[in-house]
Amino acid sequence: MLRGLTSYPVKSCKGIELQSCAVAPTGLRYDRAWMVVKRGEGAMRMMTQRQYPKLALVSCDIPAEAFTSPSTSDPEGFLRLSFGGESVAVPLRAAKRHGGGGGNGAGAGREVVQARVWEWEGPCFDEGEDAARFFTSLLETPCRLVRFDQEGALESSLRPTDADYAPDSQTGFSDGFPFLIASQESLRAVNDGIAASASEGQAELPMNRFRPNLVVSDCGGAFGEDEWASLAVRGGDSGEGGCVFDLVKPCSRCTVTTVNQSTGAVDGKEPLRVLGEIHSGKAAGYGNAKWERVPFFGWNAVTSPAMVGRVISVGASVCVTKKKEEKGKQ
Repeated sequence: MLRGLTSYPVKSCKGIELQSCAVAPTGLRYDRAWMVVKRGEGAMRMMTQRQYPKLALVSCDIPAEAFTSPSTSDPEGFLRLSFGGESVAVPLRAAKRHGGGGGNGAGAGREVVQARVWEWEGPCFDEGEDAARFFTSLLETPCRLVRFDQEGALESSLRPTDADYAPDSQTGFSDGFPFLIASQESLRAVNDGIAASASEGQAELPMNRFRPNLVVSDCGGAFGEDEWASLAVRGGDSGEGGCVFDLVKPCSRCTVTTVNQSTGAVDGKEPLRVLGEIHSGKAAGYGNAKWERVPFFGWNAVTSPAMVGRVISVGASVCVTKKKEEKGKQ
């Protein structure tokens, strides 16, 4: 069953828990469509919870209907960002974000800048001074908010996924792939491992430490994701429609998982410590020498262009349609 559905509009900020969401070419609609950046040598550099854990405290809000609209164009409305008593609104519609006009209002033009996510570098849109001031005040360092060119208006804005794992897919400002899938059973195994060695009173970790897009259950045991090649999320009462996801690469985990998403502060060494024991590359049997000591949780996934625009909903049935050995290659 599909237990959870979350889009993270701004990379490293709070996600929006959804009941339903349409699939876009780069992931769930509006997922990692924006990113906070700072100036570096050449392109703007991403700013994430790895260095700025306070980003976890920024709430994002987009009207629910924008996530399920059948149109591929942005609707009227705003991305509203808030922290403490401060807030800022960023128009969703491209014509308003990037149209002509002076000043910094909704109709003002936006500068095209180069931004970098890991090894990828490409053009994107600067979202103006109000958003820049909001994040600069929060992080106490000069920064900007940029938007990925999901409409392909800019030359060379496409960001392909790793060709070794998904040669025909693309993503936005995610770390590497358009979807991240995790299971409740795997989270339970992590918390059981923590409980077995932690001092009394250690709280269980919530799923938001891992920031997945889709949370599933009842598809297998703990880390059953390692065996899945393709997963179908059914659509509607009839079970027709829905979306098929291909699980292409296990997700290695970093220090973001140690950030308490409610306080915006690093909170110990878990879950990295326990994952290193129970689900490192070696423990999982991935057969990659470079991954042996790397902790993993969840799987990166892609889908086909035929699935774009389809809507998936929490509560939908989920089934494994192919297993790894049937696919012939992990």
